[in-house]
Amino acid sequence: VLLITTLVVFAPLGFFKRIDSLKYTSGLAVALAIVFLVITAGITFVKLFNGSIDSPRLLPNITDMTSIWNLFTAVPVLVTAFVCHYNVHTIDNELGDSSPIQPVISASLVLCSSIYILTALFGFLLFGESTLDDVLANFDTDLGIPYSNILNDVVRISYALHLMLVFPVIFFSLRFNLDDLVFPSASSLELDNWRFSSITT
Repeated sequence: VLLITTLVVFAPLGFFKRIDSLKYTSGLAVALAIVFLVITAGITFVKLFNGSIDSPRLLPNITDMTSIWNLFTAVPVLVTAFVCHYNVHTIDNELGDSSPIQPVISASLVLCSSIYILTALFGFLLFGESTLDDVLANFDTDLGIPYSNILNDVVRISYALHLMLVFPVIFFSLRFNLDDLVFPSASSLELDNWRFSSITT
C-alpha cells in the first residue's frame, strides 16, 4: 500500500515546481476534511435527537502530572493544522499581483480554524469521556446508529486521502528549505532540473 501510494500519489504531486500546480489537490484535501466534519456533525445530531449522548464534562480531569502532560498531545495537531503558513511567501511570490494575499490568508485561516474547532466540538460531543487523543481512532467502534460501519469506513478513507493530498504541500516547502540549507548560493531550484530531481527523490 505504501509503495503504491508513493508511486501513484506522492511521486507525481511531489515533482511540481510551482505550488500553484497543487491548487486542485489542496482544494480536494479541504473538501475531504469538510466531509469528515459533516459526517461527525451528522452523527452527533442523530445521536442528540435519539438521546443517546451523555452530557460531556467541560473541564479536563486532572488527577496527576501525567494528566497534565496528556493535555499537550493536542500541540502537534495544532502545529500541523495550519500547513499553509510556511507556504505564504511562496504563494505570494507566484502571484503576479500580491495585493490579494491578505484576503487569501484571512479566508484560509477562518476556514481551517472553523473546520478544526467544529470537528473538535462535534467529536467531543459525540464521544464525550471516551474521546481518544486522535478522534479518528474513535471511528473504529460501533457508533450506535444505522450504517455505522459504512460511515466509519468513509471517515477513515476520506481522512487518509486528505493526508495523502496535504503531504505534497508540506513537502513543497521542505524541498526549498533543504535546497537553501545545502546550496545557499546556488541558482533558483526551479531552473536546475538535476538538483530539483535529486532533492525531490
